[in-house]
Amino acid sequence: MINHFRFILFSFHFLLICHQVQSQEKALVIDSKNAYAEKIYLQLSSTIFTTDDTVWFKAIVTDFVHFPTMVSSVLHVELIDFDKRIIDKKLLKLENGIADSFFDLNEDLPPGRYMVRAYTQWNKNFGSEFISQTYIDIYAAKKVTENEEAIRNITLTETAPNQFELSAKAFPNLLNPKYRGRLKMYIHTDTKTDSVEIKKDTDDGYTFKYELPKDVIKARIELKLDSIKLKNNNLGFINSYSKTVAVNKDYLDLQFFPEGGKLVDGLTSTLGFKALDYNNKGKEVTGYIIDQDNNIIIPFQTNTLGMGTTYLTPDFQKTYYASVKGKDDIEYKYELPKPNQTGVVLKIKELQDYIIMSLNSKNPNQEELHVKAQVRGVEYDNFNISFKKGVANMGIEKSMFPEGIIKFTIINKANQIVAERLFFNYKEEEERINITATPHLKHYSQRDKTVFNITTEDIDSNAIKTNLSVLVINKEQLGSVNNARNNILSYFLLNSELRGSIETPSYYFNPKNKSRKNDMDALLLTQGWSNYKYENSAFSTDFKFLPEKGLSISGKVKDIWFSKKELKKPVELTAVYGPLNVATQQVDSTGYFNINLEDYYKDEFRVTLQTKNEKGKKQDFTIELEEHKSPIINYKNEEKVYLADSVHVYVEQSIARKQAEDLKVAKGTIVLDEVKLDGYNLTPQRQKMMDLHGPPDLVIENKELISEAPKWNSGLFSALQASFPDDVEISDAGGFLQAKLFGSNFTFIVIDGVPVTLLDYPYIQSLPIEEIKSFELIKHPKNANYYISEVFREPFHEEEIGLIGKIDTPVSNLNGGLDGIGLFEERLIRDPKTSIISIYTYAGKGLNYVSNNKGIDKFSVQGFTPKREFYAPKYGTDDPNDWNLPDLRSVVHWVPSIDTDAEGNAQVEFYNADTIGDMLFIVEGITNNGKIGYFETIFTVDKKIER
Repeated sequence: MINHFRFILFSFHFLLICHQVQSQEKALVIDSKNAYAEKIYLQLSSTIFTTDDTVWFKAIVTDFVHFPTMVSSVLHVELIDFDKRIIDKKLLKLENGIADSFFDLNEDLPPGRYMVRAYTQWNKNFGSEFISQTYIDIYAAKKVTENEEAIRNITLTETAPNQFELSAKAFPNLLNPKYRGRLKMYIHTDTKTDSVEIKKDTDDGYTFKYELPKDVIKARIELKLDSIKLKNNNLGFINSYSKTVAVNKDYLDLQFFPEGGKLVDGLTSTLGFKALDYNNKGKEVTGYIIDQDNNIIIPFQTNTLGMGTTYLTPDFQKTYYASVKGKDDIEYKYELPKPNQTGVVLKIKELQDYIIMSLNSKNPNQEELHVKAQVRGVEYDNFNISFKKGVANMGIEKSMFPEGIIKFTIINKANQIVAERLFFNYKEEEERINITATPHLKHYSQRDKTVFNITTEDIDSNAIKTNLSVLVINKEQLGSVNNARNNILSYFLLNSELRGSIETPSYYFNPKNKSRKNDMDALLLTQGWSNYKYENSAFSTDFKFLPEKGLSISGKVKDIWFSKKELKKPVELTAVYGPLNVATQQVDSTGYFNINLEDYYKDEFRVTLQTKNEKGKKQDFTIELEEHKSPIINYKNEEKVYLADSVHVYVEQSIARKQAEDLKVAKGTIVLDEVKLDGYNLTPQRQKMMDLHGPPDLVIENKELISEAPKWNSGLFSALQASFPDDVEISDAGGFLQAKLFGSNFTFIVIDGVPVTLLDYPYIQSLPIEEIKSFELIKHPKNANYYISEVFREPFHEEEIGLIGKIDTPVSNLNGGLDGIGLFEERLIRDPKTSIISIYTYAGKGLNYVSNNKGIDKFSVQGFTPKREFYAPKYGTDDPNDWNLPDLRSVVHWVPSIDTDAEGNAQVEFYNADTIGDMLFIVEGITNNGKIGYFETIFTVDKKIER
């Protein structure tokens, strides 16, 4: 393990040396621990979905210079809801730093804001900043009426100037139908969080009123219920619901940031400024900088994202304000930072192939200062700079640095920071892939086969082998969403290095935006200076979390009687899994083991662990596996999403698509009673039981059974008795435990579809819970007496058989111990209070094949998620019946991974949907030496004339 870790650090430093040779001869120095972190980019098929959609994604994991990672080979990706619950998770094998997968949504997911996050085990060493997080909005695949909203009738009443009373009505039964009693509502404002406890109204609603603090900007009303126990994989019960109310929609937050950090008396400084509205979004404004006497100094104007730059030569004795006219021509003033009497002013700008640094000081005898230039925590340059008459200038070659954010730090002799600045080094031609994509035809129609040729080249038009992804989307429905989110350029060069949210990050990398360099400068002056992730810090390379190179199981082997003591003698541990996979390891006195497994592409698989003593004989030991622990979930609450026009179109089209698909399924189909079992894997055995007896009322899966059961249990029934006493009744039947459902006179037990006879009932209690795949309860089964002949082993006719709640004449002494079983001397009377416990084992062959073999323990282990190809219909015939079902895809095509050939060429083909208009064809790429590229083009789909 230690040698493996040393190899990782050696690989990292070798990479550093290689990059050093490419960039310059000066030695590169690591100044930040975070330079060792991996970057994780997730490209999603969209950021808005309906509950019947699939979330497709590609992951790219790199090191700090954007080479595909050599550290981790395993990536964890999770889908998390607004109650901070992990809804689904994927374990992915990274091949050259790349993986792709999907999340299938379902119609029972509550609409709301979800989070997709990705991380490696290695990145746990660097905190939440290096866990990739992307928020998505999920809408219902149907029209939601007001009666389905848990918070309604929101009203603001002005009780005094800038003072409002907030009232609303809550319906918690929409979150949890069993909710009763008093309710606590939470009100979150800019300054505090308060709570209101309210009683139920006569109509199942809860009405409340709350006096908001004065001058509040917005308030979030939250309905939050106590956490409930979830079974049957049922995520329909959510614990919270919230709505945000804008109290002051005209609110404006305007802040100014001097370049380098401070204003200095008499020295001209660049000022970055940023204007935010009530929703923390950039707001376009114009105004003037004025002094305390209302003298106009200079006008200013933001860009469309609410940012800009201007200049100011301050007077230490004056106070400066920004003056902006608001609603009804009211003037609002915002104070600027106060000027300092002394100090150094920093100015950095780009001039052709150089970065020009200028320092100005009021002190004509200003001492020499030291300059450090870093990129992603690695020091690329450092030098001393001398002043002449209070001025110092320096030109630095841009080619010394990679493309991206450079942090310049000015330090005095006392090692104090005098000024700091983030600057973006654009190298659009030198360090990016030139991607082009050309369609075969100029015009396409509905359902036509569309073909694109893709080429990838470097700055000198040389072919460059690249891994690409291709995404084709409807521009009207998803184009604005695509513009607002990250792409491969904005993530690797910007978002991955700054904390916080950046509005429309791709804006700064769009070649059509001629002011992008000035806009980037304004962004880094206003938002970047305090949010840089690669801050200098003292650190050691003693990392707690080692990288995952593949599947493995680890844990401790303990003496079955003396678990706190070390093992006296070595133990041989053998892992058996899959069809022919075997791995063996000697365990020393510490008991610790770590067994590497072969790649296994299955969401979950069983591993059998066999323990033998030093003599090679099978012996029982206690085995405790280490569980994978997900990082703490940092979910950022945000306002309820109000649909923009383009999103409205997308949701409406998705509803229409769903209705069309439902219509196709309905034709020639008999509609049964609706059964909702989310995530319930309907195996042939389960299907047979469901057809015969109906769906289960409760499902307890193996993972829940093991996690809830006490460590010391004698088998299945003792575990149920301790952990699930409200779901199944466990009682003493005279020498052994029996199980039956509450309210039932008798409960049949069926294992893997095979009913257990009365004589075998005593053996069920000791079934090892590790062998139980699921434990399922059917409270009111159809065909309730189906198993009577097999269970009682008598040739009874069904009309002569009954199950009663009181023992009159027992079949035998054994049967007399079982509640609810008796035979009348004359004939048996039918009793409808019969239930079924259906048990499924991993062996899948019934009671006789489940055993507790000596020295054997079995565990469920998460495997790599199998890949799935994006499905899109293929239209190759002119059959008019094909047009009966509309094809309303918004995501027309998705290819997560395609490699160009040695000539830099690749080809993609797909069939258009029925929606006419403009389609966006998007290509993203990365090479083995860290070059990245982005390309998009538009093609138009016309209405098909001939059919």
